[in-house]
Amino acid sequence: MNKKNLTLIGLLIILIVAYKLSQTKEKIEKQIAFFKADSTSIASFKIYNKDDTLKISKIGADWKMVEPVNYPANVEKVKELIKLISTIKTSNIPIAESKNSFEKYKSVDSLGTNIILYDKNGKEIEHAIVSRGKEYNKNYARHINKSKIYLLDKTMMYQITPNIGNWRDSKIFAYPKDTIEEVAVT
Repeated sequence: MNKKNLTLIGLLIILIVAYKLSQTKEKIEKQIAFFKADSTSIASFKIYNKDDTLKISKIGADWKMVEPVNYPANVEKVKELIKLISTIKTSNIPIAESKNSFEKYKSVDSLGTNIILYDKNGKEIEHAIVSRGKEYNKNYARHINKSKIYLLDKTMMYQITPNIGNWRDSKIFAYPKDTIEEVAVT
């Protein structure tokens, strides 16, 4: 082989190596929103686990429990949950990507808590299973019908308990302060 052919072969090898190096995709970790739903589009949500089910819907301007009972919901708690849903983040790199990991991370119906978000037409926007980690502030989550499990940056298990006592509006009655002129107890 002459010097010209060796130079061309060397150049070809350098180009192939450069191409291969440019094609390797190293995963770069970054924070992403776990829930993709726009908070303004949430008109209803359902929370359930193996023991309880709770559904809260916006009816007109009011939030109401509609399952298992029909009762006014605690508006502050609803707003708190919707804010949490819109701000909770995770890494773009899952902690597990196999269905074999579902039991380990309690990411199954019998061990986790499901949360389903609906729009104003009752169409499901998003459905996820959230579970507690070994530490109280570690929560894992995965989207239903997906195998990737993520570690959430905030705990949400305490906000998504389907116990109606936690979600019921505790006011017996309410009147604007300006309308009360006298209170008499007999």
